[in-house]
This record gives sequence, structure tokens and C-alpha cells, in this order.
Amino acid sequence: MLPTDGEERRLKIESFITAYEIPDGPAGTDMGDYEEDMFRGAGDDGDGTQKLEIITPAKVCEKNGRVTINYDDSEILGNPKSPTQVMFTLDEPGVVTVIRSGAFSSMFIVEEGRHNSGEYKMGPYVLPVAVYGRRVKNSVVGGVGTIELDFTVELNGSDTQRTRMKFTLS
Repeated sequence: MLPTDGEERRLKIESFITAYEIPDGPAGTDMGDYEEDMFRGAGDDGDGTQKLEIITPAKVCEKNGRVTINYDDSEILGNPKSPTQVMFTLDEPGVVTVIRSGAFSSMFIVEEGRHNSGEYKMGPYVLPVAVYGRRVKNSVVGGVGTIELDFTVELNGSDTQRTRMKFTLS
């Protein structure tokens, strides 16, 4: 288990999830017009994108070159006891790992330009996922800053989803 102590911070999470089918090639194929700015606007612009914005307390811990951000995802998922950890190392800030515990748990790594395996767990079922990191921007230093993730997820044969997340620590 990773450290859960640390300094209390305010965490703002913005998330945009869009389902789409990729006609030719694997997750991460160039999407042309889909390359808009990561967080261009809020609200529903009619494209079916799920948008979420929350502000929640978080603890940020830095030990042995690893930064861990801990927060409770219960409000997002509607499931009690959903602790979530976002982690990276200081020498590789562009490789971000996200681990969510609870009834609907997940673990995946987002690294720009790379495919990684992960998993979603729903009750007793574990589904493999493929994650392609489209973009990672990480400016967290001293427990404040932002992490921006743009990635696609393929879940066991379902439509591919593009997720854009921004974590702002203050």
C-alpha cells in the first residue's frame, strides 16, 4: 500500500469522456478535427460528451521520489469507499498511474504515445482494458499544480472512449 499521509490540498477534477469508434487502426489513431484544446469549454455542446467537475479534499504525499495524490472518488461514482490514488515519480512526471479501490475499481497507466494494459473491476468481474496515452502534461511541484491526461480506453470489445482529465491541486 502506498502512503496515505501527506499535506491537505484542494483538488479540482475536470473530466470529459466521449465514446467513439475508430474506423482504421488501434486506439490513439489521429482523430483530425478531434484535436481541439483539451478543456475548451464546459457544459453540453450536443456531442454526447459526459462532463464532470468536482472539488474535493485530497492529500499529497512525496516520499522517495514518488508523488501520491489521494482522494475519495465516492462522489463521482456514487459508490461509498472509493479511495483513489494518482501517482507519478519525480524523474518520470509524464507517466501517471491511477488506482481506484472499491466495488468499481480500476488501475491504469497513462503515458504519452504509449499503449498500456489496465483493468476495471466490477464486483467479482475483472475486465482488461487497453489505454493509449494521447497527451500527458504534469506541472505538479511541491504539492500544487496540474496534471492533464488525454487518453483512449478500449474495454473488452466495447466502443473506444476518449477521456480528458485535469487535476488541479491548490
